[in-house]
Amino acid sequence: MTVKGISDMSRDELQALIERTVDQRMQMWLKPADTRSVKEIVESTKHLRKPPRPGTPSVVELLREDRDR
Repeated sequence: MTVKGISDMSRDELQALIERTVDQRMQMWLKPADTRSVKEIVESTKHLRKPPRPGTPSVVELLREDRDR
């Protein structure tokens, strides 16, 4: 297949090229980024969590400190 420059294309060929390009890019946007189920994602998140170190302030304590400043 010979590659044509835009100036060598007919109007119909150029329009078809643009439509194909837009369709390909739209398909890339519509593909899901993660194919895992919600349950699999939740399990993965639980597995990756690390418990806080002893003596680490809780979220509520941190918020109270910020509020009191």
